[in-house]
Amino acid sequence: AWNLTLLGAKRWAMYPPGARPPGVLDLGPERFAAPAPIFWFSEVLPQLRKDQLPLELVTKAGDVLYIPPGWWHCVLNLSPSVAFTRGSVTE
Repeated sequence: AWNLTLLGAKRWAMYPPGARPPGVLDLGPERFAAPAPIFWFSEVLPQLRKDQLPLELVTKAGDVLYIPPGWWHCVLNLSPSVAFTRGSVTE
């Protein structure tokens, strides 16, 4: 998928395929439950050890971010934001 931030700023946390992020529950085959982004960034992220930290970045108006297949991501709007996202399904 890719995301084009048109207005505002977005904070992203990403983990590669196979790495279940702290705070995300495994509910069975290919089923997960993740906390709300505001909770994850404010409560889960500050408690992580250095080796558990995600790839983090901020996108601003005009930025395009590509999210490779299988990457878990959590997004928090840092200001009123408008974005366009396009996903794709791969086998």
